[in-house]
Amino acid sequence: MSKSIDNKETQHGKSWNTHSSHKDFFSAVTDKNNLQKDKTLEVKIRRRSDDTFHVKMRSLKPPAPEEKTSTNKPDAKPKNRSARRDSKKKRALEKKE
Repeated sequence: MSKSIDNKETQHGKSWNTHSSHKDFFSAVTDKNNLQKDKTLEVKIRRRSDDTFHVKMRSLKPPAPEEKTSTNKPDAKPKNRSARRDSKKKRALEKKE
């Protein structure tokens, strides 16, 4: 049994929102097709144990990346020995001047 594999990337872990619920499958399919016209949404149909069909959707847009704060503090100590030595020499020269 072979399954067709789409090249579309799926977003694992992103939550699905229930858009609507329907008593029959055909009304759920028409609702799904209307939602799929928007290319920024991913849509699926799920059948529940009480024979209702839920149309679920989620956005394909990735979340906005958070801005990284700079960790370079002006008074941060140098990380390695040679950098510490250089900063010590700079301080000594500044005191002489």
